[in-house]
Amino acid sequence: MNPVRKVKNKINSQEGATLLIGLFFFIMCAVVAVIILAAATTASGSVGTLTSSQQAYYSATSAARVIKSQLQDKNNVVDLKKDSPAGASADFHQLLVNGAASASQGNTVNYDMSFSLFNTGAEDVMKNVKGTFTMYGGGDSHNQYDIEINLAYYDKNKKICNYVVDAEASPERDSSGNVISVRWPDPQIKGGSMK
Repeated sequence: MNPVRKVKNKINSQEGATLLIGLFFFIMCAVVAVIILAAATTASGSVGTLTSSQQAYYSATSAARVIKSQLQDKNNVVDLKKDSPAGASADFHQLLVNGAASASQGNTVNYDMSFSLFNTGAEDVMKNVKGTFTMYGGGDSHNQYDIEINLAYYDKNKKICNYVVDAEASPERDSSGNVISVRWPDPQIKGGSMK
């Protein structure tokens, strides 16, 4: 057989074409599968992060709302003549009393807060929310007895979300002008930033 003819027959031959087409189809399916798996892995990772972010947001929001409702509670009026400060704050009212006692003397006080003070039953949900309670003794930017509570949700010592609850004091004075009681009728929740 002529060598040129042999080469021409090999080029025009259909033998092995099915195998080549099958191999090409398999490679294309593998590429598509890798793309789908990569997209699914990325999506599942972002869903996990979203759930953690949502938990942080809802926990910090709940904590801010609990504090706001506690400040608006008519039972959380501090009577400076009857209520006496105590060493440790056993509940939120005692925290207010202790702060007011210091603020009445012009001192600004700061306390670290835990949500066991509120007896809401949701302390486990808000265990990662840390709070700093500040009651002002007067000064340039705040009136005496004003409250600022900074709340932050922490995950493994990393701040995820934070809120600020501001409450302007509404002191009641006697005929001599001395403050006899303090309440906080209109606390405001500010912030809500996510990190």
